[in-house]
Amino acid sequence: MFQNQIPSKTWLINEKNSNLRKKSKEVNVPLNKSDEEILFKLIDYVDFSQDKNKNKNKIIKPAVGIAAIQINFLKRIFYIRIKDKKKKIQKFAFINPSIIARSNKKAALMDGEGCLSVKHQREGYVDRFYKIMIKGYDFFLKKEIKKTLKGYPAIVFQHELDHLNGVLYFDHIDSKNPWKKNNSVIYI
Repeated sequence: MFQNQIPSKTWLINEKNSNLRKKSKEVNVPLNKSDEEILFKLIDYVDFSQDKNKNKNKIIKPAVGIAAIQINFLKRIFYIRIKDKKKKIQKFAFINPSIIARSNKKAALMDGEGCLSVKHQREGYVDRFYKIMIKGYDFFLKKEIKKTLKGYPAIVFQHELDHLNGVLYFDHIDSKNPWKKNNSVIYI
């Protein structure tokens, strides 16, 4: 961990906080000390949440990603930690991320999406782009990158990017028929 504090659910804001609906501001790179501390807090939160030994009593809800706004900082920063198809851990610490290209094909998670900042989860399919090309500053590589993501990693990236734009996952759910399948969507 980067800090001495054990991550806590008290760090999080929820959908009742109007900041969650605001657009986050770009940050300078390399990060200054205070922005770096925000990123370290995001990394510690997700990594701790996924550690079965440290979080064995479910102190915090397991997470695959978190955006700075979720801990009440309007900064275009987020962190993702997921396993790929080969069960290898992939970590992304993005600063000022964006999507520069996307497929027409859509994808959605079979069980729908959830969010650390949503107290009462909403059920339904969240259609997202199956394949995206992204760019942003990668904190771990210490440089601007372009990368193609598809499937689950692309969905997680779009979920976190939505946070930076003041959008929550349930904004994408069809309120009249949340579980309506679409033949053109790949369900993961």
